[in-house]
Amino acid sequence: MRRDRVLCAVVGCFARYGYRRTSMDLLAQAADMSRPALYQYFRNKEEIFRSGVEWALGRTAIQAEHAAGSDAAVEQRVRDILDALLDLYGGSSVTGGHFHELLAEVYSRTADLWAAFEGRMLAALRDVLDPVSGDSPVMPVGDVAAVLFYGVKGLGLESRPMRTRVEHAHQLATLVLRGYSSVQTDKIDL
Repeated sequence: MRRDRVLCAVVGCFARYGYRRTSMDLLAQAADMSRPALYQYFRNKEEIFRSGVEWALGRTAIQAEHAAGSDAAVEQRVRDILDALLDLYGGSSVTGGHFHELLAEVYSRTADLWAAFEGRMLAALRDVLDPVSGDSPVMPVGDVAAVLFYGVKGLGLESRPMRTRVEHAHQLATLVLRGYSSVQTDKIDL
């Protein structure tokens, strides 16, 4: 779909140059179209940015929701959800020299989209953990999901190779799930 191709290109452009340094000319060039053609899709840079954020977060949330609904073992489904989250921080379309600046812009300009995204990601984790959680006296399943999500969100910001960040995310998942399963009388099939 042309709109998806345009959004992928503009997300990459924002990641490469940051919000402030990205002009409509750069966005049009990245999308391989003229400025007037870009204006047929979007009114201004703010609308493009918002649409790009919504597109990227939506794709990630859908990937996580599919992982949550798969037939894989609990630990693998959790890892797949966390991998989707990490891809936001190091996927080919969103890496760039101004990535941290871009994150600050995402949080400030599209806080509502980020909050909805976090809700979907936490729900995906809870969907995986709920059936095996029982009535935990130690930690509610929502808290386990939050530890995993926010832990991996932090790992995404590590200044290490993506491979190392993925390994750390998988280690976090294993540690949390094994610790959680030990208080759940081994209900989680890892």
